[in-house]
Amino acid sequence: MSIPLRIHGPAIVVFDGVTYYFKAGLKGAIRRSRAKIEVDAFGQIAEVAKDCVVEFTGTPAGAIRAGDLTGQMPYLPSQIGQSIFGTTDTPLVVQTINDGATITWQRGAISKYAPILLSATVGTIYKGEMTFSCLMASDFEPASASAWKAITSSAFADTSFDAATVRMGQYVAAWGEEAPYNAMISEDGFLLRPNITTENILVDNYGVIDMALKTVTGTAQFKPANLTEGQVDALIALQGSGAMLTGQAIGDGGNDLVISSSLLTATLKMAGAVDYELMYATGKLRMGEVAFGAATTFNNGAPNPILTFTVS
Repeated sequence: MSIPLRIHGPAIVVFDGVTYYFKAGLKGAIRRSRAKIEVDAFGQIAEVAKDCVVEFTGTPAGAIRAGDLTGQMPYLPSQIGQSIFGTTDTPLVVQTINDGATITWQRGAISKYAPILLSATVGTIYKGEMTFSCLMASDFEPASASAWKAITSSAFADTSFDAATVRMGQYVAAWGEEAPYNAMISEDGFLLRPNITTENILVDNYGVIDMALKTVTGTAQFKPANLTEGQVDALIALQGSGAMLTGQAIGDGGNDLVISSSLLTATLKMAGAVDYELMYATGKLRMGEVAFGAATTFNNGAPNPILTFTVS
């Protein structure tokens, strides 16, 4: 009779000089897509392997450290069209805590950013998962015993986790210098969504061989707790002499959205409020969520970052 293996427990990721701990575990998935072989008389008679991508997803623990924030959002608008895997392979290392396994994936990259929640009471910086993607080593020798990964055993010894950096803060947002927009507070925190999209690069004999950076964008959302409906109408330029016109670019107002606390300052460059919601109900604050978009700014023809972070 077979005896079940009791392999379980948490793990960390070490990638490109940053160590990642996670709030609720790390999920791994080997995703192999397939193509069908069909014959009219018999329908589908077989499937063939098409390509393979390995993904790891998890919500970071939320340490407020400059290296962590930079490491988790490494791409700039100036890198559009370039490989997210870089010109040389960067290993992604998964280290298990209970059983001392070190799994080294030969070629890793960050392929999705985690949304960021800046709040005094809700969450600890990250509100959702980030994704790492792994591909075969770029010498493309699939028969190699370590084409994708290598597994070794050693006792877990990482000591980089610093509990003092996993903290919340009292955040205030400023959009320009005019009151009341220079000191906006939120009902339930400020949600930032740094986003990237990628494009797979495929070769028939190997499937996905690379991923190119396609877009880098950022948005912000929050429920104002100290603005009236009329003030939010003015903020989103709904009507009047300053109304936003059809065809006008978001962010033409020329203000950054700066969200700051004693711990951290986040800046959405050239931000513009685009819409909002209302709630008419007993026990609910009237103002719903206001959404901000951003425009890419340029310096001598070179695009600047859309989101920046400064650790106090």
